Amino acid sequence: MISESRLFSTILQVAEDENKYLFDHFRKGIFFMPELAFSYQCGKAVMEDKTSILGNSEYSWVREKEYKDYGFADLVFELENDEPEIVIEFKMDDTWNSYLKDVEKLRSLAGNYRRFFCSLKWVYSDQVETFMETLKNKLDSTLIGKKDLETIVKAGSRGDRCLLTLWEVRKND
Repeated sequence: MISESRLFSTILQVAEDENKYLFDHFRKGIFFMPELAFSYQCGKAVMEDKTSILGNSEYSWVREKEYKDYGFADLVFELENDEPEIVIEFKMDDTWNSYLKDVEKLRSLAGNYRRFFCSLKWVYSDQVETFMETLKNKLDSTLIGKKDLETIVKAGSRGDRCLLTLWEVRKND
């Protein structure tokens, strides 16, 4: 059985580590990192701590799995013993339409799945709560965790934040 809180803390740790690395070496922030690279690093981190996150079940890590009538999913953990597959979509600082499209795509995935949506959104420090309320209203999903991180978007900018959220998405009825 998956530990949602451990999944969130693992994804958060990847974001914090990559944000720090990019700043220390290149004076860049987390948004310099491509979305699929972030997805890969999260998959690797989950596998390194697989028992505390995914339990004792046998599973395999699949990167960019393609589903019929769905397309490609960013990160998948296939579990055995009739347990649901874990499907995670990531979105890094994109448009509202793009966020909603990924969530609706997850909702439409037919079958036995645990569906998660991880967003990393650039906001100013005074926009965090407003953005969270908007996400809650628009995504209509269960919030697993949220954290805002100081980051840099472009040289000389101040007050830049990365709001990282992880949601469990309900499937369509």
